Amino acid sequence: MDKENNMNFLITTAKSYHTSHSNDIIPIGLFYLANQLHRIGQPFKFSTLNEVTDSESTIYLSFLLSDHVSLINTVAKKIILGGIGANKNNIITTEKELLIFCGAASHLDENTLLNSSGLIVHSSLPEDIEIPIIPDEYLNKIEIIPYNNGKGCSYGQCSFCTREKLMALDPEITAEAIIAIYNKYKRQVQLSLDGPSKQYLNNICNYILAASVDVRWGCSAMAFNLDKEMLNKLSLAGCVSIGIGLEYLEDTVLDAISKGSTTNEYFEIIEIINDLHMYAHFCIINFDPYVPTKYKQIHHNNLQKILNKNNVKFSFSVSQLQSNTCTDEAIKKIFK
Repeated sequence: MDKENNMNFLITTAKSYHTSHSNDIIPIGLFYLANQLHRIGQPFKFSTLNEVTDSESTIYLSFLLSDHVSLINTVAKKIILGGIGANKNNIITTEKELLIFCGAASHLDENTLLNSSGLIVHSSLPEDIEIPIIPDEYLNKIEIIPYNNGKGCSYGQCSFCTREKLMALDPEITAEAIIAIYNKYKRQVQLSLDGPSKQYLNNICNYILAASVDVRWGCSAMAFNLDKEMLNKLSLAGCVSIGIGLEYLEDTVLDAISKGSTTNEYFEIIEIINDLHMYAHFCIINFDPYVPTKYKQIHHNNLQKILNKNNVKFSFSVSQLQSNTCTDEAIKKIFK
């Protein structure tokens, strides 16, 4: 670091990753950030907020739960706060430069954090696989390690899609990352890319199967890319968890939002996932305020069918879409 930038940095984050089948969630972004700091030769230290008391030029990676009030008592000149629910209201500090960085991604954008701190990540960095640096004292709290293999969606035809343009890592690099992270930490690796193509998933499976290694990983997929053959191949390649956007379990609504699948196809896939002893996570969109009662009743009846399947391992997340293209008025026009 240049002498003019010779100051302490406190980089702290709220819970930045959520999966309903992991018991004790901690912000995985800090561990990927540690990887970047290690790459550029920047000293760093994991600590609690109250431990940050020395005056060395060190980046401190500290944990802060967004629902707690925290008194930051540190000589650090710059504080970067990030994660779900992060805001100035839960921080008590004086004479500090407080930067707010919020995000609910699979891991925080460590380049953004570094650049905000005055630390520039040069393009000459080695193109090696990102493996998070996780201290032993935190490893026992982690069941799943997310890996950011891209963003966007290969389908992109849903009526209210809010995804950005598809940007995905090469499937072979993704497969190498799965193997490397699992070999180091023996934890399930969860891929972030939403709705990858069938060919993309096939290529990951082919690489892992050719390597003949024991791994555990998870991904998401569009329902129409998941048939018995594909799911069986995923299972053989060590995939144990699949995220599927059910959206709404009524065919008229599914057709209106251009999901490309029917409720019967969803049920068939759920049965196959169950037979393969895999875990499924379903995302439901709360269209109830907008759809006619008859569609709403069918949706809830179908949802109950899944809930009644005691032998199926699954979890749900329910969300209400909010975007420039998904306004209340736009939704009402479709379902009127």
